[in-house]
Amino acid sequence: MQGHSISDSYDTELRRVVDRLRSMPINRLEASQSIVEMLAKELLDCSRTLGSPAPATVPTLNTWAYGDVIMVLGTDLRNDAPTEEGLVSGLNALTLARQQLP
Repeated sequence: MQGHSISDSYDTELRRVVDRLRSMPINRLEASQSIVEMLAKELLDCSRTLGSPAPATVPTLNTWAYGDVIMVLGTDLRNDAPTEEGLVSGLNALTLARQQLP
């Protein structure tokens, strides 16, 4: 049996992070602001590296929308990556963010 592909792992990590953010109480979301902002910036930078016309900076994030913002940026990166290797940096950023979330 084969191991998971990079894209499968990416999809799993994206889902895990988004589900976690969407289920957190507001005080824990507020405490996660720097982690979410760094993840959003990293996903945006990854998309721009792949040639996406994404904006250069992450817009101001409303705390209650963290999960939605990460889902959009993560999905954009998934769609922008021409190969699985294009997802590696995003996968690493998602994994690190999930490990750092309270």
